[in-house]
Amino acid sequence: MIIDTTQTKIERDLQLADVQEQLRLTANDPNLTICNGHIWFGSVHTADSW
Repeated sequence: MIIDTTQTKIERDLQLADVQEQLRLTANDPNLTICNGHIWFGSVHTADSW
C-alpha cells in the first residue's frame, strides 16, 4: 500500500482505519489491527511491513 505523504495526519489516520476495517472483514478477525506499519491478527504479529 502506498500512502500519499501530502495527506494530512487526519487523512492518513482515516485511510488506515478504513484499510484496517477492510482487513478485519476479509480476515474475519475483529481484533486485527495495523500498528506502526505492521499487521496484527489478534495477538499474533506478522512480519509484513507496510
